[in-house]
Amino acid sequence: MIVLGLTGSIATGKSTTSRLFRAAGVPVHDADASVHALYAGRAVFPIEAAFPGVVREARVDRALLKARLAE
Repeated sequence: MIVLGLTGSIATGKSTTSRLFRAAGVPVHDADASVHALYAGRAVFPIEAAFPGVVREARVDRALLKARLAE
């Protein structure tokens, strides 16, 4: 089995390439989607415990978390 990692900066075609792979029947794991799901689920309580105040409406607020990490 060949495993590829698709990386790149913003607006470099990662989403388009992923869609093309999916359309060709290639399994694709979307790490961004996984993180978004975690930020609305299992990761909420551990992240809030480590970085109090970054959870809003039962979801990790990414902007608040980013600001806390930059402190």
